[in-house]
Amino acid sequence: MILELKEKLHCNDLWEISRCLANVVFFLYEDKQVRQYKERGFIDIWSEMYLDLLNRYDEFGFFTKENFHIKLDSKENFDNNFNSNWYYYYV
Repeated sequence: MILELKEKLHCNDLWEISRCLANVVFFLYEDKQVRQYKERGFIDIWSEMYLDLLNRYDEFGFFTKENFHIKLDSKENFDNNFNSNWYYYYV
């Protein structure tokens, strides 16, 4: 599912799509890319695309545009401020 979305996005600046509980974070490589992609409205576009994938498996209609969103972050931030550690990032 995630690999399918990454291929569909065809974005060379996208490093990883990470999921932990209700958190979904699209990681770009650099902080400046995060700012650029937010300014261009990609957070809304990618959130909608991810929601479309979720809805395939959401038989009770739990996920809606109103209660679901993604976050954009960078590998740069992940490496520098969380020692490249998923535990530190999500705790």
